[in-house]
Parts: sequence; structure tokens; C-alpha cells
Amino acid sequence: MTLPVLPWPAAARAVDGTLVLSVTTAGDRATARRQIRQALRDALGSLLGMAADAIELVSAPGQPMRLAGSDIGLSVSHETGLSIAAIHLHGPVGVDLMQVQVLPDQERLAHDYLGPQALAGIAVATNRARCFAQEWTGHEARLKCSGLALMESTPQLQAQLSRMPLQALALPDGYVGMLATGPSP
Repeated sequence: MTLPVLPWPAAARAVDGTLVLSVTTAGDRATARRQIRQALRDALGSLLGMAADAIELVSAPGQPMRLAGSDIGLSVSHETGLSIAAIHLHGPVGVDLMQVQVLPDQERLAHDYLGPQALAGIAVATNRARCFAQEWTGHEARLKCSGLALMESTPQLQAQLSRMPLQALALPDGYVGMLATGPSP
């Protein structure tokens, strides 16, 4: 099942405790960050019955964004022209977004970061760029959900990450995105 992504501003409706928002962006990364954070505040305010300006988002480099004083999971991803944010009311969440395009070092990236199983699947895929984007965003979403930085694949890491469920996101043509959820804290 593909999880719906609601364009902001939209009525905040969580499905099984999860809500994913999108913001079409045309500016620089700083503008995109401001826009997606405002969308998060608006959605959280609606979900929690609070004023959006009372929502305090806490972020530090290398750490998942969080809602001050809460275990609600938050995750954000940016790509040229689009930003997305995920809210998971029941614990950790990770979301990632990518434009579908052929990368010159795609095979090496898949080998180093995604592991042999993903590399084999990409090699036989009809649309390798799309398959790579699906594998990459799934990997990144699981890493974010785990609070881990991007790292090269190991059998132990792949075993750990494979226990997290993934859902594909319904995004505009040319984009692929995945959402990972983890156990409640």
C-alpha cells in the first residue's frame, strides 16, 4: 500500500498514527527548511489541539528533529522542488525523498551502501534509476528512524534495518519516497 502524502496546507489527518506532508519549494534550502518546519508546526498544532506557534521543534546536527517534551517521531527530507515531513504519533519515524535520475556512480553507491541484495535487484530492474531511488530512500528512511548517520552496508546493519517496516509514499511523478517506522520508545 502506498501512503498518501498531503500537500500543505491541508487538514492534518493521521493514518494509523502517521501523517506525511509535502511542500512544493522554489527557493533555496533555507527557505525549504522554513516552509517544511511551518508545515510541521501547523500539522502538529492541528493534531494536538495547540496553536502552531506554541509548537517547539528541536533539532541538532546529526540528530532527528523532535517535538520538545514529546516522544512523537518527526522526520524531514528535501529534494529540489519538494520537501516532505513525517509525523509518527507512536514513536520513531524516518522519511526520505529522491528525484528519479541516473547517477554516474549509482552502481558503486548501491554496492557500498545498500548491500548485495539491493545491488542484485537494481542490476536486473527494467528501470534501474527508479529501483535505485526506491532502495536508497528505503535505506535512508530506516537509518533516520534508527537515529543513525549514512554508513556503508554491513550484514549486521542490513539485518538491523530490515526489521523496520517500510511504506512507499504517493509522490508527484519523478520523485520516490519511503517511510520507516520503529517500535514505540
